[in-house]
Amino acid sequence: MRAIETTGTVDDDRRHLTLHTPLPEIAAGAVKIIVQFEDQPVPPRKVDFTAALGAYYREFPEAPRWSTEEWMDDIRGGDRP
Repeated sequence: MRAIETTGTVDDDRRHLTLHTPLPEIAAGAVKIIVQFEDQPVPPRKVDFTAALGAYYREFPEAPRWSTEEWMDDIRGGDRP
């Protein structure tokens, strides 16, 4: 038996594992994989909406500046509940 140590990234759907180091040449067929999870702290997600809006307007300076009411009217197609 040969062994290789690598790290990988699990996709959002938690069904696919992408290895950071490719597997070496192996014969065709099934490969036995043992996955070891190490606890890693997950930083809390902090969103700065003011900075995000500022970045949006810097990247798209010609974008229309709508109010929430105008934006919702456009999404609803002018229909109000």
